[in-house]
Amino acid sequence: MFLGSNRSVPIWLLFCLGLSLHCSTRLMALFLNLTQILLMIYAFPSVGWLLYTWLNSSTQSKSSTEEPRETKRMSSSSQKSPG
Repeated sequence: MFLGSNRSVPIWLLFCLGLSLHCSTRLMALFLNLTQILLMIYAFPSVGWLLYTWLNSSTQSKSSTEEPRETKRMSSSSQKSPG
C-alpha cells in the first residue's frame, strides 16, 4: 500500500540503489583485496627472483672479470720469483 504512494517510492528506490551500490562497492573492495593478495603471492616472489638472478649474474660477471686479473697477477708474481 505505502509503495503506491508518490512520496515513498523514490525513498525505496533510493534505498535499494544505495544498498546495491554499497554491496557492489564492498564486493569490489573485496575483489581488489583478493587481487592484491594474489599479486603479492605471485608477482612479488617472481620480482624477487628476477632481482636475485640479476644480482647473482652481475656479481658473477664482476667476479669473472676480476679472476683473469688475479691469475695475471699470480702469473706475473710467479715469473718474478724464479727470475
